[in-house]
Amino acid sequence: MLILVIIFMFTLSAFWVIALSMTGSELSFVGGRKTASQQFYYAEAGAAAVIDTISTNVPTGPLATAFKDVTIKVSINNDEAKVTVRPIQNVDATAAENNKLPVQEHEFDPPEGSGSGVNTAVARRYAIASAAGGKIVQVGVYRVVPK
Repeated sequence: MLILVIIFMFTLSAFWVIALSMTGSELSFVGGRKTASQQFYYAEAGAAAVIDTISTNVPTGPLATAFKDVTIKVSINNDEAKVTVRPIQNVDATAAENNKLPVQEHEFDPPEGSGSGVNTAVARRYAIASAAGGKIVQVGVYRVVPK
């Protein structure tokens, strides 16, 4: 009888240890997902902040090599997003490929409904890549400027 009780207690202890280890791994999995989500939202917030201030964050220089790096504080904990703005261009296809950008004309006629006429304004394409932690968000925007 004593041997059966010892075997039963050992079996219950083994189940308890297994259940405890599974709970710990579940908690670390959920914590990792939360961190990844926060990094994504921080990267997205960095891109949105640069889009809101695109007129001051436009890169200058030759189209194939122009870029502007900006660091944006995206939370009250001083988390940062590293943002790079590059012109989308068709001058140098290799540069576009290296930066994972489409090869398109940099300047084009403003789209209908933008409030600008083709005789008075031109639209310019830009790619904005924002990174926070290990997450990267890349968006394309255009800016209408006077001719």
